[in-house]
Amino acid sequence: MDEVTFKKAVNYAKVCMAISPLRDKSSPETLVAVVEDLPPDIQHGALIHLIGRSRHHLADWDAVRALAIRSLRDPFATGVLPGDSHLDNSRYYRFPVELADWLADVLEGERSRPRKGSDRLYNRDMLMGEAILELVRSFGIRPTRSKAKKSASPVHCCAEGGSACDVVGVARDVHGYGNVERIWRKVSKDLDQETHTVFRGRFFEFVLANADKLIGRPKTERQA
Repeated sequence: MDEVTFKKAVNYAKVCMAISPLRDKSSPETLVAVVEDLPPDIQHGALIHLIGRSRHHLADWDAVRALAIRSLRDPFATGVLPGDSHLDNSRYYRFPVELADWLADVLEGERSRPRKGSDRLYNRDMLMGEAILELVRSFGIRPTRSKAKKSASPVHCCAEGGSACDVVGVARDVHGYGNVERIWRKVSKDLDQETHTVFRGRFFEFVLANADKLIGRPKTERQA
C-alpha cells in the first residue's frame, strides 16, 4: 500500500475506534453485548462457553454475573402471556438452567471469582477487530498480510505490510504486526462479518458514511 493511502486508512481506523459504541465499555460489558447480540440459535451455546471460561477468566466471570443479574431482574418474556391468562407463569420463566446452576454454585461457595484472567483486554481487542473489519470493507484490503508479505515485510506494522492489521496497529500504537494479527484471529469469530450489525448505532453509521469529508476518499472506491 502506498504511504498516502496508508495514512488515510490509519486516520479512518482512528475515526472508527473513536466513535465505536465499544469505546467506553469494559471487557465484561463487551462480552455481555456479544452474547446478547448473537442470533437465538447460537446464543445458548455462547452462554455455556462463557460459563465454562468463567472459572479461570475475570472478564468472563463478571460477564456471567451481569447476565445473571439481568435475568433475575427481567425473568419473563414480554407479552408471552395474555392479560387474563390462568396458566402457570413458572412455565414461562426464561432464566437459563445453566445460568441458574452457575448462580447456585456461587451462593454455595463452590465457585469463586478468579483473581486474574487473560481476557482483561477483550474490549480493546474487539475495538481493534471492529476497525479491521471496517477497513477490509472500505479500502478493499486483506485483514492480514499474505504469506509472501508476511515473510518479506518488517516485523512492525507498516504501509509495506499493507493489511488492515498493519493499519490498526499503527492507529492503536500496538507494537509488532504479529501481536495485531493474533488479536484479529482471536476476536474475528465474535464479529458478524456478513452484516456487521453488532455494536452499530445511528451515530456510528452516520459518521462512517461521511468519513470521506473528514479524512479524504480512499484510493479504492468505498463499497456501497
